[in-house]
Amino acid sequence: MARVEHVGPEPFKGLKFAQDYFRFILKKSIEQDNYELFGLHWLVNSLFLAPSELFISQKVIFLLADGSAEGKNC
Repeated sequence: MARVEHVGPEPFKGLKFAQDYFRFILKKSIEQDNYELFGLHWLVNSLFLAPSELFISQKVIFLLADGSAEGKNC
């Protein structure tokens, strides 16, 4: 999977979290056969939906609260 890297005078805040979070969502949706989450990831990744759809605070808290090491590392 390609990584986006920011080159500029100021560091781009939150990019690593966003990349880790996208990877986490994809892996979790595949492992749990969660087609709704997989579809949401696909729609955001293909730009049919805004990325903000994956960053709704309740959704982030719910997804990262599963206790997995990957969730804690995001």
